[in-house]
Amino acid sequence: MAARVKRSTLQKVKHPAVPRTAPAASAALYNELVAVAQLTAVSLTKSTSELHHSRLAEGDETLPIHTPSPKFKWAFSKTKNILRCGVRLEVTVGEDAASPLIELTGEYLLTYQLTKSLDLPPPVATRFAGTQAVFNAWSFFREFAHASVARMSMAPLMLPMMHLAPLPPK
Repeated sequence: MAARVKRSTLQKVKHPAVPRTAPAASAALYNELVAVAQLTAVSLTKSTSELHHSRLAEGDETLPIHTPSPKFKWAFSKTKNILRCGVRLEVTVGEDAASPLIELTGEYLLTYQLTKSLDLPPPVATRFAGTQAVFNAWSFFREFAHASVARMSMAPLMLPMMHLAPLPPK
């Protein structure tokens, strides 16, 4: 019979804000990109989930959740009007982020079809990948994290919703 890990109540914490990259990017062009970009595919390309039993202390009732800033990259095909964004999301659960009880990582490839041809300067694509693509991938990562922790016989892990900061005024 397999040993079951003691269930704990996991504390919810606010996800750190997505970094506002490329502040000099044209707000009008960014807004146009958001309007014409249609998410056509999301693929989980790599995932890891680790439970370190030896770090489970007796009486752990509430454990903090640590979410480092997302990592992202992008590639644009002007001839096909396709923008691909890679997003890496991570979460650790435990008192010490350096030696956590639970570690989860998900890497996603998001494909966007642009319904209109755009000249896409790198700062605008970087801003899009760091905000919209991360935002779109977050809900998939929340599901992955919840299911992975449940399979570890731990209490459900409910990651918070991600909120993006509003664009600066024109």
